[in-house]
Amino acid sequence: MESIASATSDKARHTLKRAAVGFSLGRATLALTILGGLSFLLLASDSGVVSFTPLVLYWFCAATFLSSGLATWFLARGQHVAPITGIQLGLDLFGIATLVYVTGGARSAFAFLYGVVIVAAGIILGRRAALAFTLAGLVLHACQATLLASGLLPPPFDQAPAIYLHTPVELISTLLPVLAALTAVGVLTVILVRRFDDMRDRLAASQREASLAARRRDDVIRSLQSGLVTTSSEGIIDNANLSAQSIFQGSLDTILGRAISDFIPGTPARDSDSSLIRQETSGVRSSGVPFPVGFTQTPLVNEQGLHTGWLFIFQDITEKLALKAEFERANRLATLGHVAAGLAHEIRNPLGAVRSSVEVLVEGGLDPQDTAKLGTIVQREIHRINDLVTSMLELAKPRDPDIRAVDLAELAREELGMLGLQYTDVSFVLSTPASDAPVVAWADADQLRQCLHNLLRNAVEAKSSGPITVTVGTSCPSIVSLDVHNEGKPIPPAVKDHLFDLYFSTKSQGIGIGLALVKGFVERQQGSVTVHSTARDGTTFRIDLPRASAQRVTPDGCGFLSGGRPQESPMAHPDRLDHLDRSASDESDVCR
Repeated sequence: MESIASATSDKARHTLKRAAVGFSLGRATLALTILGGLSFLLLASDSGVVSFTPLVLYWFCAATFLSSGLATWFLARGQHVAPITGIQLGLDLFGIATLVYVTGGARSAFAFLYGVVIVAAGIILGRRAALAFTLAGLVLHACQATLLASGLLPPPFDQAPAIYLHTPVELISTLLPVLAALTAVGVLTVILVRRFDDMRDRLAASQREASLAARRRDDVIRSLQSGLVTTSSEGIIDNANLSAQSIFQGSLDTILGRAISDFIPGTPARDSDSSLIRQETSGVRSSGVPFPVGFTQTPLVNEQGLHTGWLFIFQDITEKLALKAEFERANRLATLGHVAAGLAHEIRNPLGAVRSSVEVLVEGGLDPQDTAKLGTIVQREIHRINDLVTSMLELAKPRDPDIRAVDLAELAREELGMLGLQYTDVSFVLSTPASDAPVVAWADADQLRQCLHNLLRNAVEAKSSGPITVTVGTSCPSIVSLDVHNEGKPIPPAVKDHLFDLYFSTKSQGIGIGLALVKGFVERQQGSVTVHSTARDGTTFRIDLPRASAQRVTPDGCGFLSGGRPQESPMAHPDRLDHLDRSASDESDVCR
């Protein structure tokens, strides 16, 4: 603010100096013109005798010219501008009084020159000077006229005395209009100068505000950590801040006039005159070294809304990308640690069961029934480890699904039969359509069996108070569904949103890959998996798959319809499924 005020004060002084110099030069020019005219008249006189009045005028003009020249020299140097101008105006008052004296006194036509001095004083020196010179001019003119009329001041000896002698009434009638006119000139000058000063002050305030805004704008642009460049409509750089010069590694002279595409290839995007573009790409420094850059491009428009160029704000994102890569690496390591801890826990438990069973078997002395039981435990826990390793392999390198026609009911019976042997204290229910027509899906049987196995294990671990129900049905004419329902506690919404996220688990030692595998398997088979969970209805996971041909075929023991690989089905041994309750439900071909 101080610098702006100082600049405004300097400008005011410069304006005053110019006005004073101009007035002084004009004064000298006028004096020189009159002096030249008088010189011609004097030289042309036949008598050769110079009268008093021309001589006074001659020397008055000569003195005015010389004083103006001297004043102009001082004013041009900027020294004592106001005092010198005031002295000149004061001398002019006395000069005008002399001119009035030799040209008729109160009746002189040159009395109007007092008004000229008053106006000049107001314009150059201000309202107070205009008021002061108005009073001085009135007093000087009135006193001179009164003294001449009263005879106290003798008239010029080369003039007729009758011109200067007035009765009081004549003096008043002659003097009063002149004084009134000078007063009016003074008042109008003061008013106009005041208005001019107000306008000048407002203009100065506006200029200060504009200057402050411009400096603040420059400070903001200078302080930006991001590079800022403006270009013409053709993409030629016409301005760049310090950060842009630093990022491009070039001086302002080497950047201005070049195309923005030299530094940010592919810019500007000319087909987006009214849009904002954000992008990350590879930039080029002045030395030709590439670097990653993130930039924003927006059009520049004038007050009429016409497109005049482009504005680019950009950053060198080398450090950002490095931090991002470091963060991703740390995240991968953290995830690897989490998975390793979960794997260790998951593998340790079945290994502990296997070790204990083997130790008992080594000691011997068991009856055949106990031996068979321990063998079953060893096989089950080995299967657990194998399933875990298989899941990790599927996650690391998923194979393409082998799509075939799969009977969902038969596949569900097989899986429930095996889980029924493992979880003898859990009740499983299979619900199929009342008709004998199989519910057939296009799917990979092995992957779908793994999906169902994961969903059923989650249902078992949910500690449902009722049975776990698997429902096979038709959602739409072209979609078949496989539902797994349990009546455990509902899943919180915050957890539900992340159920299928990889490595997300609510278990203290969970890995969080089971449901992620389910989602991946199903989606690769052109299906979808959803979950519905409420306190009243319980939790239901639904797998929707494309429906295969409805033509009736005899399922083989593996859940395949045609072209399947025959395997022994648990259904061949009804005694193993005594725990399996069956119920039927009708399904329609209308989407549920």
